[in-house]
Amino acid sequence: MRTLLSYWRQPLGIGLAAAHAITLAFVIAAKEPLPPPRSDDEACLPEVVCFDTWNFAGQIVVAHRPFHFHYETLLTKTLMLGDLPSLLVVDITLGVAAAIFELTWRVSEPPLDAVIVRQASSYLLAFCWFVFGSLQWWIVGMYVWAKGGVKK
Repeated sequence: MRTLLSYWRQPLGIGLAAAHAITLAFVIAAKEPLPPPRSDDEACLPEVVCFDTWNFAGQIVVAHRPFHFHYETLLTKTLMLGDLPSLLVVDITLGVAAAIFELTWRVSEPPLDAVIVRQASSYLLAFCWFVFGSLQWWIVGMYVWAKGGVKK
C-alpha cells in the first residue's frame, strides 16, 4: 500500500499549490499599500482627529495591505475561506513566535522600533500565508489523487 507522500509529484497537488500561490500573489498585489504606521511617540494635536490606518477593527494587515472580510471581493473571500485551516496553523505558529519575540524584545538593547516591527510582521504573515496555504492545497491535491478522485 502506497503512502500519501509517495504521491508528492502528482500534477494535481502541484497544480493546486501553484494556483493558490498565483491567486494569493494577485490578491495581495491588487490592493493599495497602507502608509507607514504611526509611532506611539507621534502625538496628535488636541483639535485634530488622528487615525492610524493599521489599527482599524476587524482588519488584518498582510504585506502592508489591509484586508477586511466584509469589504473584500468574492475572489478574496473565497481564498480566505478556503485557506482557513492553513490560516489557523499560521495563527498558532505566529502566536508562539510573537510570544517568544515579545520576551526577547523587552530585554534587547537598544529596544526595537514598534513601527518597524509592525511592518515586518505584516510581511511575515504574508510569507506564512503563502507557504502554509500552498502546502495545504498541495496536500489536498495529493490526497484526492491518492484516493482515485482523478483518473489517469
